Amino acid sequence: MNTKVCSICKVEKEITEFYSQKKKSVKKGEYIYHNPYCKQCTIQKGMKWESENKERTRERQRERMKRKDVQPYVKEQKRKYVEAGKHKIWQSKNKDKMSAYGRKRNQNKTHEISKEEWKNCKDYFNYKCAYCELSVDKHYRLWYGEMKQFDLHREHVDHTGSNKLDNCVPSCHFCNSSKREYSLEEWYNKDNPNFSQERLDKIIKWLNDDYKLYMKL
Repeated sequence: MNTKVCSICKVEKEITEFYSQKKKSVKKGEYIYHNPYCKQCTIQKGMKWESENKERTRERQRERMKRKDVQPYVKEQKRKYVEAGKHKIWQSKNKDKMSAYGRKRNQNKTHEISKEEWKNCKDYFNYKCAYCELSVDKHYRLWYGEMKQFDLHREHVDHTGSNKLDNCVPSCHFCNSSKREYSLEEWYNKDNPNFSQERLDKIIKWLNDDYKLYMKL
């Protein structure tokens, strides 16, 4: 059995796939990297780095969330979390955080559009989510243990932008939640599993010109 000693804790370790990984670089080409630390020390080093580099850690997490292979997993985990009622438990224990979040979220989140303008906006996008084309008649959410149909969200395309019709598109709950405070360019691109160039062109056309045809003066 091949063994090595961890450079930090000095504990002898067996050489496995965790410690010997195939890597590739421009200078070296393909080579085998031997991790000088044991698994526990590697984890602790990683946690320390994350605590000292919070902004870069958040950037990495955001980039990971955009990956096509991760999106279905994230969606499924959110569903399980909600169904288990864990979000309700967290909310009840963190009322001060929920209040602060609500104030921040509502600061620029209230659209000042009429019912007629909202109806025209949904009609323009065929009563579907502007991003993924989920129809409003299929827009269901878990509500107190039951699946209920809800209207589409009045999505602020620019999180800090106008509250008028020029900054509003219909969005399903999932797209609305995953977009959050990202800009349209950051979130809705080829890395997004629901991306469509045709839909993006339609959104931009609406935001730049077509909303004027339906805006109440």
